[in-house]
Amino acid sequence: NTPEDAANHRVSNVAREVADTFYEAWSLDRACARAGISRRHFSKLFRAQIGRTFLEYLTELRLTHAAKLLEENHHSIIGAAFSSGYGDLSHFYRLFRARFGHPPRAWLEKRNDGDLPPQDRND
Repeated sequence: NTPEDAANHRVSNVAREVADTFYEAWSLDRACARAGISRRHFSKLFRAQIGRTFLEYLTELRLTHAAKLLEENHHSIIGAAFSSGYGDLSHFYRLFRARFGHPPRAWLEKRNDGDLPPQDRND
């Protein structure tokens, strides 16, 4: 078991932990500290394993969860943002619009009117 194997294993453990706790206050620094490796090395290994940057991965997990909460009518927009790990609503709105093409309320209205296909959970 080489040091590189151990580092890869720690990075994959962090990726799993983030998938389970994305709503917590994650940052690249926290993820690197959990893996016990430098930002540069962590970022390189994370991208090689997951296929995207740490921030892209975290954002996708959070936005997909927020969209699911909105779609299932379990939360208000504010509630969905906070439940998904966003403390800054303007940041959430910007990211949501960039990801789904519409701000949350307009996206939800279009979904309810049948103008948008069901949320693809696999992208």
